[in-house]
Amino acid sequence: MYKNFLKNYVIFCLIILVVGGTLTTLLADPEVQLGVLGNFLIFFVLTLLSTVLLINVLSKNSDNFQLFTLASIFVKMIFAVIYFYFVFRTFKNNLLIFVGSFFLSYLLFTIFEVSFLVRFLRKKTDN
Repeated sequence: MYKNFLKNYVIFCLIILVVGGTLTTLLADPEVQLGVLGNFLIFFVLTLLSTVLLINVLSKNSDNFQLFTLASIFVKMIFAVIYFYFVFRTFKNNLLIFVGSFFLSYLLFTIFEVSFLVRFLRKKTDN
């Protein structure tokens, strides 16, 4: 299952990097490009870690899947808020772009994580 997740995750991230990187390179100055890349990287790592943990919990038929899911979402959100707080000060001149890319990255990676886990659960219950 990890191979399937990693394959889909790499394709998803490459699409986001190509589209977002192209738009950012064409429309933004280097400081904004760095902020957008930072947003992408923080959610890339957080989503990768939380989804691998949840796949591991699901593979072991754990009864605590709901608890791990909520804990994963909570930890991811806490790290995101801490990151946002510290980086917020750096990008005061380009606040709208930074905040927009931050929430867009959070939304896209969360949608990917939830959709992958739902598909994984459906396959598991069908078997």
